[in-house]
Amino acid sequence: MNLSTDLGTALWYSGRADAALAQDARSLAVDPTHAQTLFNIGMVKRDGKQDLKGAIESWEKLLQTNPDYPDRTKVEQMLAQARQALGQPSPVTPMR
Repeated sequence: MNLSTDLGTALWYSGRADAALAQDARSLAVDPTHAQTLFNIGMVKRDGKQDLKGAIESWEKLLQTNPDYPDRTKVEQMLAQARQALGQPSPVTPMR
């Protein structure tokens, strides 16, 4: 799984956003909750496709399916920024 996700990352860094997303989709077909893949999809959608709604969707799924994600705070901050850019309110997250 990690190798497949790493290939998606390599494609992204080579300037091939669509190919990266296609590779990440293949990774999610094997494991739909793979945290790093969901994180990467959000990054490519935000930065490579200017698709904030798609980035939000990916990052929300990441946090829902991986509640103990080590960089949870970072993802929550990115979600808040994306929502703000779209004029959406940020939901209140329960204390953990």
